[in-house]
Amino acid sequence: MLFLGYVFGRWSHVYLNVWTGDVNWWPHHWIIGLIVVVVGYFVVKGDWGSLIAWFGVGLFVSDFNDFLHLRTFQPDGDGPKRFWHID
Repeated sequence: MLFLGYVFGRWSHVYLNVWTGDVNWWPHHWIIGLIVVVVGYFVVKGDWGSLIAWFGVGLFVSDFNDFLHLRTFQPDGDGPKRFWHID
């Protein structure tokens, strides 16, 4: 699930952001990953909770550079969009 979360995060960064026009009202996916981790560990019990939490960790890691710079709602820059990259 960690890998799937990472792939989904990178897909949303490279393709979904471009498709939506890189709107500035949607948070970066490290925030969504953090929320998914909290929900998976503290709200959903059992194996499903662990799977959901690991998916959230993958989302968080895929946007780790934005977390380090505490980018929250601003759109990404116009630089190259690389799929297998931690942005």
